[in-house]
Amino acid sequence: MFAHPRCECTRASLTELREILSRTTFAPNVRIVFIRPKGMPSGWEQDELWTKAAEIPRVRVECDAEGTEARRAGATVSGYVLLGNPAGEIVFRGGITKSRGCAGDNAGRRTILALLSGTPTERHETPTFGCPLFTPRKCCEKEGVGCQP
Repeated sequence: MFAHPRCECTRASLTELREILSRTTFAPNVRIVFIRPKGMPSGWEQDELWTKAAEIPRVRVECDAEGTEARRAGATVSGYVLLGNPAGEIVFRGGITKSRGCAGDNAGRRTILALLSGTPTERHETPTFGCPLFTPRKCCEKEGVGCQP
C-alpha cells in the first residue's frame, strides 16, 4: 500500500488492510510505503498514521523519499494497493475502501480476499479513494483536516 502520512482518508485504508489480514490463513508479505514529499525533512512521514500502520501485525512500514517508488508503481492516490502473486505478477491494483475515508465491506476487500484464497475473480482493479500523493494542499477536507504540506 502506498500512503500519504497526512491524509485522513488513509486511516480507513489502514483499517481495511487490518481487516483483510485478519481474514487470511497465511502471512503475506505486506508493505505500507509512506511517501515523504520533496523538501520535507527526514522523519516527517513518521506521524500518527505511521504509528497506526506499524501496529498492524505482519506489516513492514517504510518511507519512500520523494515518492520515487510510488511513481514507479503508478500510485497517485493515498491508499493505492498492489497485490502480487508468487511469480511476481501484479494481480490486483486499486483501493480497499468503499469511498473516501470510509471503511466497510467493499469491492477491493472482497477481490483481495478472493485472490488470496485462490478463488477466481473477474475484478482485478478497483477505484482508490484518497488524497493525491503528489499534489500539495489538494487533499480531501474530510472533517476539516487535509494533508499538509
